[in-house]
Amino acid sequence: MSYPTITRIPGVCGGKPIVGNQRMPVHEVICRLQLGSTESELLESFPTLRAEHIAECLAYYEEHRDEIEKLIAADEASPNAEQLAMIEALRARNEELRRTAAS
Repeated sequence: MSYPTITRIPGVCGGKPIVGNQRMPVHEVICRLQLGSTESELLESFPTLRAEHIAECLAYYEEHRDEIEKLIAADEASPNAEQLAMIEALRARNEELRRTAAS
């Protein structure tokens, strides 16, 4: 399958697959979705990201699951400060949503 907006550019994001010229790694989009972000939240947080980019990331993930899971695991094993803050914020939001749904 072809992924027109997913590229690898040496020297950009460590040569990992990214969405177009966004410098947004595919595995970060997938990780955010796995942690509970919605498509709308991603589009709001990243104004240059489009719905078709997210769809393409999901399709790429289905075909390259092992690669993307390894990249996510590597980030989790040694996250930078920005990633830690994002993970914590998403976990807090998910917990709040669970509490709201339970009441």
